[in-house]
Amino acid sequence: MFNGQLAASAIAREGLSAWILRTLPLSGRDIALGKLWISWLLPFIILTILECIVGVFLGWAWWQFIFGIVVKAGITIGISSIGIWIGTIGARFNPGNPQQRLTFGTSMFLLLLAYVYLAVLSIPYALMLVPGEAAPFVVDLGAESFGFFGFVFSLFGVLLTWKASNPIIVISLGLLLMFVLSIGLAWLFLYVSAKRINRGVTIDIVNETSGKALFKQKSGKSLY
Repeated sequence: MFNGQLAASAIAREGLSAWILRTLPLSGRDIALGKLWISWLLPFIILTILECIVGVFLGWAWWQFIFGIVVKAGITIGISSIGIWIGTIGARFNPGNPQQRLTFGTSMFLLLLAYVYLAVLSIPYALMLVPGEAAPFVVDLGAESFGFFGFVFSLFGVLLTWKASNPIIVISLGLLLMFVLSIGLAWLFLYVSAKRINRGVTIDIVNETSGKALFKQKSGKSLY
């Protein structure tokens, strides 16, 4: 979640100095990619350090460290790209409250999209972690459930049955599916973010005393 919030605030952080970026020979794609890179990299480094410290105390094997870093990199890049797009549709600059980088509505929308994104990626992630021996139990859950959840449990049970006989293949497919989803969504949200930046985005600059919008960069004019 932190990645999404940090990336979403990258647009509003320009504030009153946003006009400087208009003089730079950069396209919307370059700006969106640069903001995505820095908003993804810093939290990734911090989380990796914390993960290594915890892993040392828990006695993880070397492959567990590598697996955790790779999975974390794939998941967080998608959340950061969602945050960049959210920043182009609801940026706010409040001198009296620097942490308020988004409007309330867009903050809630970012939270919703992040949870949906994590729920989708939890399927291949669980496929990699849940042992194949749990397949009979999951299949029984699918038989006892109805509707959407029954379908999900039944499908997951079939995949776990395959994993019991071919664990390396199924784990590799789960990892590949997770990266296809995360990188595909990252590309999609970067594409639409670049389009919005090229057209011009809106930044509400709030008056510190009145709490009302003092300036608004109209969408018909390019922010950059």
